[in-house]
Amino acid sequence: MRQLQFKEFELFLGKDFTGLFDWFQLTQLNGVTRAEVCHMQTTTEHYIHTFVDYHPTDTFKELEYKPYMYVNSNMINDLPIYESSIYISQACQKMAQILSDGVEPELIEEFGSSLSLAVMDELHYPDVFMKI
Repeated sequence: MRQLQFKEFELFLGKDFTGLFDWFQLTQLNGVTRAEVCHMQTTTEHYIHTFVDYHPTDTFKELEYKPYMYVNSNMINDLPIYESSIYISQACQKMAQILSDGVEPELIEEFGSSLSLAVMDELHYPDVFMKI
């Protein structure tokens, strides 16, 4: 698993979602157990492309710790560039919602777009997925 630090959040790139359980040293993450994730990964219709949430130790969701975004490089690699871009953009929009609680929707959308561009720029998208 690879971790990238952004000012507002952490980005994890991994080939397997269970790596997040190892990273945070948890058996359950956002109501899903490691065993459930292992089962989901055996079926293609329930595979996780991206995942965005508050940091697991931020129990009151007050942004005491940076929230995180996970991108599954195995799944993103197998998609056309336009489709993988959509997954990353969607995850950035979710991150913008977490970081901008109570802000006008138009501003959240604009912030999400800027996060998406920052992530793709940092990853040298799409070349990064060939390097992981």
